[in-house]
Amino acid sequence: MTAPANPCEPCVILVFGATGDLAKRKIFPALLALHRRGFLHARTPVVAVSRRPMSVADLLASLHLEGGRGDADALQAFAASVRCIPFDHGEATLPAFVAAVDELARERGAGPARAVYFALPADAFEPTAALLVKGGLFHDEGWRRLCFEKPFGHDLASARELNAKITRHFEESSIYRIDHYLGKELVRNLMVMRFANPLFGQIWNSAFIDHVQVTIAETLGAEGRAGYYEKAGAVRDMLQNHLMQVLALAAMEPPKALDADSVRDAMVDVLRQLVPPSRDDFVLGQFGPGEVGGTPVPGYRQEPGVHPGSDAETFVAVRACIDNPRWQGVPFFLRTGKRMGKKLAEANIVLRAQPGNLFRADRSVEGEPGANVISIRIQPNEGISVEFTVKAPGEGLRLETVVMEHCHHCVYGLNTAEAYEILLHEFLAGDQTLFTRWDFVEASWRWVDAITAVRDGQAATFPNYAAGTSGPAGAEGLLGEGRHWIVSRDILS
Repeated sequence: MTAPANPCEPCVILVFGATGDLAKRKIFPALLALHRRGFLHARTPVVAVSRRPMSVADLLASLHLEGGRGDADALQAFAASVRCIPFDHGEATLPAFVAAVDELARERGAGPARAVYFALPADAFEPTAALLVKGGLFHDEGWRRLCFEKPFGHDLASARELNAKITRHFEESSIYRIDHYLGKELVRNLMVMRFANPLFGQIWNSAFIDHVQVTIAETLGAEGRAGYYEKAGAVRDMLQNHLMQVLALAAMEPPKALDADSVRDAMVDVLRQLVPPSRDDFVLGQFGPGEVGGTPVPGYRQEPGVHPGSDAETFVAVRACIDNPRWQGVPFFLRTGKRMGKKLAEANIVLRAQPGNLFRADRSVEGEPGANVISIRIQPNEGISVEFTVKAPGEGLRLETVVMEHCHHCVYGLNTAEAYEILLHEFLAGDQTLFTRWDFVEASWRWVDAITAVRDGQAATFPNYAAGTSGPAGAEGLLGEGRHWIVSRDILS
């Protein structure tokens, strides 16, 4: 992502929950990167809002800066734009807080526009929004935007309740629901790959594609998030958002245009055409003790904060079917799990075998044609590869599979923009294309709730896979005869 030609229009950026892990790891480092690249207007202040007072120096010292993204000169220049203003979320202190923000805006010439990021627990969204509106933080002559993170509820009913509360104070056109997967370069490349290249676009249908796999595998366990994960599990934590987003981009019809509404209309249509899942369409799992990278690790139930008899799933694999002409008979297999043998996120598009293949019928041929697989690697070693069959060197006719590889960082370098940089760039520019619209949230929860309803009504036989493996045995059977889970052949790993 190259430096923008022009900075965003002046506004006041307010980050609530400034001392939290999300703010320190993602939000402020992304704002620092945007400031260094010249996207933040010289008159735009960044306000760190926290319950307890802190200094700008303390805030910047607490940031998690990776990959050389924060040199001393850049930090010093960014520090001049940052202010720390405490706010205890109480009505008594609200007038002083709003007055301090307005005074800062006048001092910097930032104008009446306000960009608010809630790095807060979901139950604090509505009360905080109500206070800010009541206290006059937002001015009629300037735009207001609100950005916040998943989870957007824990089921359809709670998501609707949260949305109703937020939309009391903000219109949908001002709400930016962040799913950081939509900011990842190779996720966004799905659209370009499909719709800019006839090589791929003309075969992107049931006549040529046998099935599609989307995998997000983690080597980590709960890692201190047991309180959240015990309630969420893999279905709510990963399937309802990240996996559904990748599914929608991979399966959607060509949007009418590249504007936010057209793209998001096409994505929502996919979810509305999903066949409701039955009990036979998914497999759940929970990891037990094992080894990851040669290091022994405990089972999920032995991790700090986890109930000894926990039935929270740490793995889910699901077969999704889309009821439309393009994808009739083409299953999409989605899986995600913790404590898997390898960390990766990728989509694999497996093409149908060529009918009447000459090389299968001829006994003089050694080997068989392998499946053609188009792999989009989201992480690590981002890139796109295509597997196809060639003749091996030497006498006779021996077939083998090779990989044609596009290495993203080989072409564009290691320091391309991180997902949060891209998303905050779009947030400040007022482009909602990469943000989740309410009807997508609603449709995804409706489909996922069918899984949790079945899951909640049955006793789980956990643990059912060892840490460091590829998940429970039943996940392989979900694919059907002649198929197997794919890990793309990354020639750089």
